[in-house]
Amino acid sequence: MKKLLAFLFIFSPSLAFSEAIMLDTIVATVNDKAITLQEIGRRLEPPRRLSLEHAGTDLEVRRALDAVILEKLVREEATRRDINVHQGEVEFYVDEVSALNNLSRAEFEAALAAQGKDFSQYRSLVELDILKSKLVSDLQEGGVQVTDEEIQEYLKLTPGLVRSGAKIQLSQILLAHSARTRSENEAIIAKIKKELKSNVSFSELAYRHSDGIEAELGGKLGIFSEEELNPMIFDAIFALENGEVSEVALSDQGFHIFRLDQRFVEKPESNAMLLSEIRKLLRERKVEQTLQSFFSRDLYENHLVEKKI
Repeated sequence: MKKLLAFLFIFSPSLAFSEAIMLDTIVATVNDKAITLQEIGRRLEPPRRLSLEHAGTDLEVRRALDAVILEKLVREEATRRDINVHQGEVEFYVDEVSALNNLSRAEFEAALAAQGKDFSQYRSLVELDILKSKLVSDLQEGGVQVTDEEIQEYLKLTPGLVRSGAKIQLSQILLAHSARTRSENEAIIAKIKKELKSNVSFSELAYRHSDGIEAELGGKLGIFSEEELNPMIFDAIFALENGEVSEVALSDQGFHIFRLDQRFVEKPESNAMLLSEIRKLLRERKVEQTLQSFFSRDLYENHLVEKKI
């Protein structure tokens, strides 16, 4: 079997062996394909060089490593299932995102560059997203259904929804006190605000940054009766219109940013709309449970993964 821990050195005639400069280290393998410390360092924001000692204790580094492992697993699984992405599919995706942002392709590439993002890396991520979608479709032939009984069960567990009064659908980004220092959280908040102004979707930012368990669902918390909300959340979202994002709110858990996805008012058509949103929410949760099982367990069982940090 290949040696799993490798060091590369550069030597200069003027350097003694003890002064050799370590360039890279293999920190994980997927089906014997190496993932190096430099590769992880390039994924961080901002990109930086890492020491093995620091990498083993840094939560951001470990998250980046897990993300790279998942990407390689997706590509390996796609190869195993003979799933491919054609160049035209990537081009269509990029053109669609450009159009949604009211930008030409050239303007979109310039906007990425202004954010310090390499366009070739962006295309690679697009290809990966399409691969994931195709894997999901392969997993979910026949679709996911939600029964009326499941909707009634959800209503029983959230009795405030059947009482009078406004109902709201919420999403959040949570930056936990326990995950990092206050200054680190504040730096991430500043970055999130900047990206929101650049029309990066709230769901994408929640998926990338939130420490909440709902991050995998793009930050979606669910549907609640306003009277059930604790004062901190109520004050944060009270004046928001549908789709608007709150200012940062502080709790014992951490820093919260909320988005008011939708407010349901008391009108005859509201119940049908509310039930439709509950059905959609439950369907998304079912899909996410299937995907979590596949991407967190099944992929790892189907392929050989070894982590060194």
